[in-house]
Amino acid sequence: MSDDSNRRHDLVVWGATGYTGRLVALAASEHLETGRWAIAGRSRERLEAIRNEIVEAGGHPPEVVTADLDEPASMQAMTGIAKVVLTTVGPYDLVGEPLIEACIATGTHVCDITGEVPWVRRMRDRHESAARAAGIRIVSMCGYDSVPSELGVRLVQEAAIRNHGRPARALEMAVGPIRGGVSGGTIASALNMIARAKDPEVRRGLRGPAALCIATPPGCEIATGEQWGIRRSPLLGIWTAPFFMAGVNVAVVHRTHELLGRPWGDDFHYRECAAGGRGALGLLRAAGLFLFTIGLVIVLLFPPLRWIARRWLLPSPGEGPDDSKLDAGFMRHRTASIDPPVSVDISVDMDPGYAATARMLLACGRSLVEEDIDPAVTDAFCTPGALFGSRLVPRLEAMGFGFHAQEHEAGRGHVPPTTPIPDPDVSRAGASDAELQVGEATIRCLCGYDRRTLHPQASCPECGGRELKPDHDALFRWARAVVRVAMLSAVAACLLATTLVVYYANSNNDEVLIFVPLQLWFFIVLPASVLGFILSLAATAGAERCKDTKTSTLRFVITSILAAIVPPIVFFILVVLWISI
Repeated sequence: MSDDSNRRHDLVVWGATGYTGRLVALAASEHLETGRWAIAGRSRERLEAIRNEIVEAGGHPPEVVTADLDEPASMQAMTGIAKVVLTTVGPYDLVGEPLIEACIATGTHVCDITGEVPWVRRMRDRHESAARAAGIRIVSMCGYDSVPSELGVRLVQEAAIRNHGRPARALEMAVGPIRGGVSGGTIASALNMIARAKDPEVRRGLRGPAALCIATPPGCEIATGEQWGIRRSPLLGIWTAPFFMAGVNVAVVHRTHELLGRPWGDDFHYRECAAGGRGALGLLRAAGLFLFTIGLVIVLLFPPLRWIARRWLLPSPGEGPDDSKLDAGFMRHRTASIDPPVSVDISVDMDPGYAATARMLLACGRSLVEEDIDPAVTDAFCTPGALFGSRLVPRLEAMGFGFHAQEHEAGRGHVPPTTPIPDPDVSRAGASDAELQVGEATIRCLCGYDRRTLHPQASCPECGGRELKPDHDALFRWARAVVRVAMLSAVAACLLATTLVVYYANSNNDEVLIFVPLQLWFFIVLPASVLGFILSLAATAGAERCKDTKTSTLRFVITSILAAIVPPIVFFILVVLWISI
């Protein structure tokens, strides 16, 4: 890093006139003890308006600096006045690289809030050597993606090592309940990534849990499964649905593990989910979250729907939730492990994606300014979990975040502090079913050994085998789940069919009796059957239970039969009713 004697500021907020940049500037005016910071952007008039807003709120007026991405000299003049640049200007894939180049030229650290994994990987591949030579740190994912995920993992592992003498091999984070809005900048970044998904370079940055890792650890791809349906988490004891940012956060956590030297073992695995809750109500919430995620994916993937949403439904860049909605937001996360039985809750009472993100970015920037970092991490391109870790906790607590660690019983929530924790070193191979069964979290080998702490592909330490004991109860649970999927596709077919029936009802044409059923068959029933079949097979591939060969085969057969025949049967009944009418 260049000599700091010529730098008149600690921080500069690049993009302060944008929606999130304004929130970062307001947070800086509230929480920075000194006036050694500035706001930067293209429009001096808009920057002055932000400055006046800060002064009216009683904050110290920051310096206003203008710069343009198309003018490298102005970018270097802006980055050269501060130790750290906090950037909120996106999509980073389109406009992020000029800032990286300017900061390398002036020896200035960078913190960003991107969630664009392919861009981060591309920047590291291009600029790691130059950034190291300049002595700077470029820390990405310093906002809601992925600070809560990283802190949850770091805090659980620290508690596990401190209290039990060993790290956890399997962790899961449940997101929710949560309330927050979305800004136009976030939408623009997501749409840009989808538009560029066909680019081979971008697709290399989307290759699963190891997308950001230099070397893929053994079993990483297998150990960290994506969740594609509704499931009951054995670690958390609740119904869960897919979390749409899990792919990003899981990749960042594995990169942090790599930067730290893999202290949690090569078989460490981590997953994320959206929390539904317990019981029937929790299942309904999880189903709602699942349907919302499916709907979001459909809208984003199909260009006509994407165009409609972008034109009439979604906010434009620079727009976002108003201040009242930001204040009404909140976030609750829980990260848990089975062995050791440790969980960490993270909470904040403000919009997580924007108000909380602004404070997370600010906390990361202050840690860089004060060099409150892990010196063992030598890479220039870092993650906040590796470079800062739990050092961020006191800073975030001072800005309204809550962190709480506790020991628990897997799948059963909290237990009183006086409840004894079983000795983990005692073999459970000969334990009874009652001793082994904990919140439906048990996975047993054929010899009876509890495999919950083993890598999915690891050999049993007792018998050396990999086959699991058949779980017939899980088979029937899975059959019920497949029936629900098939019935949902049938209901969708009925609704669409009813729409067409109403449309043709007044035609008074005898051909309707022939052509409407044929149209329904080819355009509704067959697609619905195929969709139900594909969804069922996808869920089958992602299931964590019934992993023995015999039960897997039975499950596959049941999946195929139910998903393929239920919609046609319902259609047949519908046609009979139609003709009779």
